[in-house]
Amino acid sequence: MQLVDTLSLLARRWWLILVLGIAVALIALVVQQLRPVNYIAETTVTVTRVNRAESSDFQYDNFYAAQATEIVVNSSSRLFETGDFALEVAERAGRDVSEAGAIDFARSFKVKQLAPHLLRVRAVDRDEATARAALEAATAELAERVAAMELAEPREGETVEGQPAFEAVPGTTFSYERTYSQGVVLGAGFVAGLLLGLAVVVLEAAMRSGRTLAKTRS
Repeated sequence: MQLVDTLSLLARRWWLILVLGIAVALIALVVQQLRPVNYIAETTVTVTRVNRAESSDFQYDNFYAAQATEIVVNSSSRLFETGDFALEVAERAGRDVSEAGAIDFARSFKVKQLAPHLLRVRAVDRDEATARAALEAATAELAERVAAMELAEPREGETVEGQPAFEAVPGTTFSYERTYSQGVVLGAGFVAGLLLGLAVVVLEAAMRSGRTLAKTRS
């Protein structure tokens, strides 16, 4: 019986569901227009095992080289979550970031591992030039830290001390405005509004059913 009442109420309140769908879609569109514009600077970073011929100690087999590179990439992606890394990047980029704001600055970077040896790094800011500068500073700091992760120890008669075992090579930097098409915004808002309308009607039906049950018991 409750299901029948709910369906009956939905049939009578279809206009409310439709109005809420349109209203939420329009609100979403207005919010998009008023929302500050953000720019994304993006690049990829390739981490490779440096092949040095000076010493046989550093001739890793292919399996070990791949495994070691993946470990380095995983460690590198986690660097972006740390405050000390963010402070070093901010200093390189000429940004005035306090220790308290270091974590917030770190959150402006989005890092994703695309392959065992490949990272995608994004920097987000309201100014395009600032986003690019932050990204370039971050990849430079990352390259420096990757190079310092494992240093060679020289054998007798060899001079390879201090040479890095891994290197991180940034790719081309792209920057663009982060935006969504009006059609997508309107569609998503309309669907959200319809769901909200359905929830309102179902809640109303439940409340009516509860009141009816209470009267019956009394």
